[in-house]
Amino acid sequence: MATVTIDGRSFEFDLRSCSVYDSGEAIISGLGSEVGSDVPSHLDGDAVTFEDGEFRIDIGADGPFQSSDDFLSIGSSLGGEFSLVEDGEGYVITGQAWSGSNTALGTGTMQFTCN
Repeated sequence: MATVTIDGRSFEFDLRSCSVYDSGEAIISGLGSEVGSDVPSHLDGDAVTFEDGEFRIDIGADGPFQSSDDFLSIGSSLGGEFSLVEDGEGYVITGQAWSGSNTALGTGTMQFTCN
């Protein structure tokens, strides 16, 4: 399960793929939607280290490998800050967020657990 908050919007995802390694590498993928919406969204991304990664929500996509112009991202690919930290039995990602129109959206967070 993953919960993502970006620019006052909240999304929930059932993770189909979720792995985190001691090196900080994390691979996450799953289907969900914005809280209160029927529009599907797909979360996909990875972290190479605890300080470098990107996670993207493709709004309107109902599965992997479906890119959407309407998306939100959290990550370091635009040079913003990024961190992945262990939090109890799960993890928290915090980083620079932006939209498909390259609009900076401040800091986004994602809380997730791998089952």
